[in-house]
Amino acid sequence: MNKYFRVLSAATALLLVAVPALISRRADAAGEILNGFDLSDASIPLREVKSGGPPRDGIPALIDPTRDNVDVGARWLDEDDRVIGVFLGGSAVAYPEAILNWHEVVNDVVGGSPVLVTFCPLCGTGVVFDARLGGERRLFGVSGLLFRSDVLLYEHRTESLFSQLLMRGISGTLRDQPLQPLVAAMTTWGQWLKEHPETEVLSLSTGHLKDYGTDPYRTYRRSGGMMFPVRFRSAGRRAKEWAYLVGAPQQAFVVPEEAAETWTDGRKLLEDGAVLIYHPEDRRLEARSAAGQALVVVPGYWFAHRAFYPDAPIVE
Repeated sequence: MNKYFRVLSAATALLLVAVPALISRRADAAGEILNGFDLSDASIPLREVKSGGPPRDGIPALIDPTRDNVDVGARWLDEDDRVIGVFLGGSAVAYPEAILNWHEVVNDVVGGSPVLVTFCPLCGTGVVFDARLGGERRLFGVSGLLFRSDVLLYEHRTESLFSQLLMRGISGTLRDQPLQPLVAAMTTWGQWLKEHPETEVLSLSTGHLKDYGTDPYRTYRRSGGMMFPVRFRSAGRRAKEWAYLVGAPQQAFVVPEEAAETWTDGRKLLEDGAVLIYHPEDRRLEARSAAGQALVVVPGYWFAHRAFYPDAPIVE
């Protein structure tokens, strides 16, 4: 981020990642209630559900936000700033991590298709979903709850909870309802702009008073530790080593970035004919099936991928 941003005090910047507040838990006839959500029918272990600190909607999701053109985006984005890029129906939109850090969920429409852009700073994972369930658009918010350090979303109408990395509903009337992940790129603004010079960019005018020039997770990103305890298979690797989850949730496998960096010409051919292509300039992994179809790739921390997909094969 460039020098024109005002930097808030350290105390203000750390509010979002302060020591998690205690949340009330009570057992009643309906079951366990967390942050106002009934998890009595949850398909995940409740002992692994934690409060992230903020209450429900304490991290405000965005709904149909304003988007700017390239010229406006270039005034505040540096080439190496990270974005989640979505290209659908001939339209390209960049969602800067600088904004996603403060909102985590964006309900938007790209190329005529409703999309759900999600980002979990604690896991480093960005996943874009088709926002339609049962043929109609659904809107999602941030529950304030975490499962294995990963954000739990909630669907507005039913208040059903959804796991970003499990990619399905975990409680409520939409329990076990899958979310369809879409191919997206976690890349740099410079690289996305090079590939999509006509792109739009999520506007800083979100309607919320946030200092998007301050990264509240800067210390966390640089540390080797996690904010919440998570069980995962280390396989001799560091918890926050960078890795890529490919083909989740049905045919998931994991590619450590350290392995991708050793491939000749940045390419690896798998036994089933799939091709992996590593782009070191923006730390991006591209995956295509034997038939040439683009596969969903989710970059993120090693611990997150292994906590959710412990049995997924590892491509070395």
